[in-house]
Amino acid sequence: MQSLVSEESISAPHEQTTGLLIEQKSRQHLHDLYQREFEGDIWRLKRQVRLLDLLFQTLDDAGIRYRAEDMAVYHRDYQTLNEVKVYIADNIDKKLSLQHLSRRFDIQPTQLRRGYYRMFHQHLCDYIRDLRLDKARKLLEQTGLPVQEIAWEVGYESAAGFSRVFASYYQRPPVRIRKDD
Repeated sequence: MQSLVSEESISAPHEQTTGLLIEQKSRQHLHDLYQREFEGDIWRLKRQVRLLDLLFQTLDDAGIRYRAEDMAVYHRDYQTLNEVKVYIADNIDKKLSLQHLSRRFDIQPTQLRRGYYRMFHQHLCDYIRDLRLDKARKLLEQTGLPVQEIAWEVGYESAAGFSRVFASYYQRPPVRIRKDD
């Protein structure tokens, strides 16, 4: 039995227009994807992504809107976890431990850690680190503040600890960021 989605089972999909509500632009994109001059795994993957984009665009054109999923349906602590994320972004210069956040938002530390990962597909500590280092990089590029002050501004207690984490993350020490700009 032959698969209905294999390339061999579809002779020329861009030519079969009877009964389809595909716009001319979309038909041209479909025709471009069918070109046999490109081969290989990367082209095949790229073609699959483009086909999915074309599918969603066609559904959109036909009036069938893709419904954004309500995350509250999937996790009972959705509202709390969103508030945690906003609080972290607003207070990135403060000490933000799992225990502090769990007390502040009245949620068990394990529930906070696991729920945050399930919701945002990123560990809570990684999110905090990423925000801090991104803000630090911007401060290094845009200001003349000493590294010690930047470390304090982004919630690190010591310049040495900050420099070690920064260098590990960006593969360059903080002082090199200024010199390279």
